[in-house]
Amino acid sequence: MSYIIIKDASAVSAPGSIADESVVRGDGGATNIQDSLLSIDDSGNLNLNAGALQDSSVVTPINLGNALNIAFNTTDKSVVGAVNENKAQIDLLKGIGSYTTKSDPVVDNISVSDVDDYIGVIITLTAAGNDQTLPAPTDTSRAHTFTVINNDTSSNPIDIIGSSTINLLAGEKIDFTWDGSAWIANEASGIWSDDGTDVRIQTSTRNISLQTGGLKDSFVTTPIKLGESGELSFSTTKKSIVGAVNEVSGAIPQAVEDTFVPTLGQTVFALSIAPISADAFALYLNGQLREQGVDYTQVGTVLTWLDPGGLTLLTTDKLIARYNNAGTGVPVKYCIISVETNSNEPNQRVRSVSASLSFNFTFGIPPDFVSLISLELRGICSAGAAGSGKDIDLSSNYYGLNEPINQHIETDTGTTYDFTGNTNQGISLDLSIVFSNLSAGDQCGVNVDHNSIGGNIQYTQIILGYT
Repeated sequence: MSYIIIKDASAVSAPGSIADESVVRGDGGATNIQDSLLSIDDSGNLNLNAGALQDSSVVTPINLGNALNIAFNTTDKSVVGAVNENKAQIDLLKGIGSYTTKSDPVVDNISVSDVDDYIGVIITLTAAGNDQTLPAPTDTSRAHTFTVINNDTSSNPIDIIGSSTINLLAGEKIDFTWDGSAWIANEASGIWSDDGTDVRIQTSTRNISLQTGGLKDSFVTTPIKLGESGELSFSTTKKSIVGAVNEVSGAIPQAVEDTFVPTLGQTVFALSIAPISADAFALYLNGQLREQGVDYTQVGTVLTWLDPGGLTLLTTDKLIARYNNAGTGVPVKYCIISVETNSNEPNQRVRSVSASLSFNFTFGIPPDFVSLISLELRGICSAGAAGSGKDIDLSSNYYGLNEPINQHIETDTGTTYDFTGNTNQGISLDLSIVFSNLSAGDQCGVNVDHNSIGGNIQYTQIILGYT
């Protein structure tokens, strides 16, 4: 049955019994609505009359279409608080609503009814999180937003899958928007933390753009770390990062140390990672720097001891390999530091230290120092000092500006040195074993103490390898 509301009955041909302000039914009948539920004012507006809504009148809710029904207060005509059908959809229109909750959900437990009837879901995890793929809403043509929260009480992260996969730690959330065919993650473009905690920025790509003035000294108090294969791009108007950025994973090579205690006669050893180059590699046997190509070879991660002059490795020996990993090929720098001298060796000055004496050597660390590759004290071995089991103790102290002179103190009294066959030959002592925490600009001192080694060593220079 259809109805027509007549404002002015005189305009109707053969009005008959049709009165002003009537509702005409499709079957030709008419019902006067004056003093009833509805009236029409002079501007043509359809109004609810005073007292029109009574208990007997509102037996069922007034239907607004699309399954949205409203009930009214019978006294003051206001909408009664609860909309009694599809409240969640009206809440969505008002920007408020309810979250559904899930505890340790199985894989893909977020349902179509969840995204239809709620504005989001709060997930609580006490075990490993199972991946959750957001399903399409029932009405795929309607704009829709859905929020996923990993409860701050959760013990594990969880992956939420829309058009991209977002990993949520405990206490994190992400908003998704339905674009008509897929759930698009609303990824933040500016995130920071002022409470000292870590900041996570996730994007569907691996590129993070830093805008002009985006990094200030007060913000960069910890290293910026990018995941493997990550890229760091800069604003075209500002090419540098303000403040110290002291680690970019996978980009700047790091100093690596491998220690090997060989089996009897062992010749082949596996390095942790391939060094940048032969120049970035140093090998020490019982604290003595060995010569590459003569004492050993290094190819990729394979280290081969060559038993030079019949020197077979024993179970009491210790090999230490120090090198830079294969990051980006940052070159190794070397700094050669002369020692204080007291005597002549043909064509050079040396510091001669007798069999049972000690001496203090002093040196500094360059201002562009980042990481230590090698640190050795070179010298010439006398006939009396040649041989195995030479007991030489090392003790160091080093410090930077505005630090006490005893900021760092280290000792090594357990290492013995093998100078077999080194009469009147160059030898080296590994000093890095007592300089484990060097920084750019440090002032350094080391005491070298001979414990009855049978003869003197004439020390010539300190060689520092670093990046």
